Amino acid sequence: DIQADANKVVYTDGGNVYVVGITGKARIYSTTGALVAQKEAVAGTARFEGLAAGVYVVVADGINQKVIVE
Repeated sequence: DIQADANKVVYTDGGNVYVVGITGKARIYSTTGALVAQKEAVAGTARFEGLAAGVYVVVADGINQKVIVE
């Protein structure tokens, strides 16, 4: 699942979510609005590993994107 906003890309790979082309923090929320994880981007990328299967919302550097982790 790949979503793009100009040069900003959010994609999933298994239980991982990658947010590429951002500055600052990326946050992942559950569909109920609970903060699941947050990370500071390193070299423009925030990588979240080992997420449980489900639907999440990624918020980072102007991105507000729903993703499905399988």
